[in-house]
Amino acid sequence: LGALDAVTRTNIEKAVRQQAPVHFETRRHSPAGPLYWEVHAYPSAAGVSVFERDITQRTRAEERLRESEQNYFDLYENAPDMYCSVDAATGVVLQCNETLIRQTGFSREELVGRPVLEFYEEPSREKARSILDQCSEGSEIRDQELCLIRK
Repeated sequence: LGALDAVTRTNIEKAVRQQAPVHFETRRHSPAGPLYWEVHAYPSAAGVSVFERDITQRTRAEERLRESEQNYFDLYENAPDMYCSVDAATGVVLQCNETLIRQTGFSREELVGRPVLEFYEEPSREKARSILDQCSEGSEIRDQELCLIRK
């Protein structure tokens, strides 16, 4: 076990000691950058069988996806317009951005989990219901003005 990285060595020793298979991921350094490996170690009376699979491409793709999701979240959360995501089937607020919170005076906890229609003034509520129905049918909605209540 001389040339193994510490994570791999520790896990293989654990597999041998406990006589139970172990599965883990590890990161190794190379001149081209970090490499990621999925490792499966299976102990036996004769020793241990170790199978490794290079998962570097998958891991890098997952990292890019996380970065992209974080960028999207930042754009959504800090947008100058009020945004809320609504469950199309139930009309319940799933998430909202800081601008909606600031403009309405409701906290995130007061908004999320409640029906979105509760936050429209009575004259706008029917129009909001119609727009929500159109959205759930996949229609594109543009240039509609509705009045929200403020806390």
